[in-house]
Amino acid sequence: MPTARSRAIEFYLSDALRDAKRGLHRARRALRGGRRELIYVHQVDDPYGLLLLSLLPTLVEATGLSLRILVIPTPTADFAPDLPRLRPWACADARRLADTHGLAFPAGAQPPAPAVIERALAVAVRSAALPWRARIELLRALGDAVFGAAEWPSIAGTGAADVVATLATNVRRIHRLGHYQGGMLYYEGEWYWGLDRLPLLEARLRGEGVTLAPLLDADATPCVEPSAAAELELFFSFRSPYSYLAFERTRRLAARRGVTLRTRIVLPMVMRGLSVPAMKRLYIARDCRRIAASLGIPYGRIADPLGAGVERCIAVAMLARREGRLEDWIHSATRGIWSEGMELVDDRGLRALAARAGLDGDAALEAARGPQDAWRAEVEDNRRALLDMGLWGVPSFRLGELVLWGQDRVDVLEAALRER
Repeated sequence: MPTARSRAIEFYLSDALRDAKRGLHRARRALRGGRRELIYVHQVDDPYGLLLLSLLPTLVEATGLSLRILVIPTPTADFAPDLPRLRPWACADARRLADTHGLAFPAGAQPPAPAVIERALAVAVRSAALPWRARIELLRALGDAVFGAAEWPSIAGTGAADVVATLATNVRRIHRLGHYQGGMLYYEGEWYWGLDRLPLLEARLRGEGVTLAPLLDADATPCVEPSAAAELELFFSFRSPYSYLAFERTRRLAARRGVTLRTRIVLPMVMRGLSVPAMKRLYIARDCRRIAASLGIPYGRIADPLGAGVERCIAVAMLARREGRLEDWIHSATRGIWSEGMELVDDRGLRALAARAGLDGDAALEAARGPQDAWRAEVEDNRRALLDMGLWGVPSFRLGELVLWGQDRVDVLEAALRER
């Protein structure tokens, strides 16, 4: 049964509370007689922010928003736990996004060296005295220099800020507002990541009466080579809400295109020694709530399965696979975790979810209480395979030579399989 905690989380993520918060922001703005303010958080080594800069002038001019730009350094390791893998992946992913939407991005972009980042931060911070349009142009030119081989922009005539102090102040400010990384837009209580969440910000502004044409073509086909691979691998965690949002779409896509889906379960990041701070967890929970709403997927009454709940889920998954019910079990268990507040450490909850998946309840409980050696060896193999792919988080995908990370990239899989 759902607990008081899961019901409290459901309220925290509810549309009613979100709408009340939005109303408070509108009221404060009206009392102060101010314009709507958009905050853009720039991180010089973040390629997604460079893409966003291409569209910011159009967004600001079309909406009349006032723009504040905050420059921050690379997030600390607790927020970005595997930078050696994140940075190359982000460059490749941003390249595909740029090609898909016809945006400029440095050819052959590579992750910048620490000395380059340090130099770029000084330029970015000291550009604060420029008018916003000129500052955006400078930051774009700076991005071309950081990621490519372009000439470094001049900052003659701009402010001589204390770079370290300014960066620290900006980090504290975005932490107070509930975020930790660059390439983000903040508007009156809510955060929007890069190009992927830009349509959600646009929809919100239109709901407030702003006339705004779409900045991106929602029907743009991702730039990816067709794949003839017979197997689609999904790296998945029961504790990852993004895995939950990706699973059903991936399952249906594989069935529709005649591809074998191989779901490879891994332990959650915090059970693999990687940090997920509370601020990051809260942002992810809110982000998944709005994605789920846009996809028509139930979400919000959450029972965190961390620890024994995850272990029991994986143990039952081994049973379900032997009985040809793995996908049914994943569907039932994740629906229970992320939308029904079902506690997997509770025998009644596990039995009910197993029965819904077509499994015998007693057999599921026996599996959940059984030895862990076999499944632990398997999930460790899956973790190593994930790292060998150059990735670290879930959901991740492999379709032949195509490797992807994130539920936002299911559309790339769709495009790669479109001719089948």
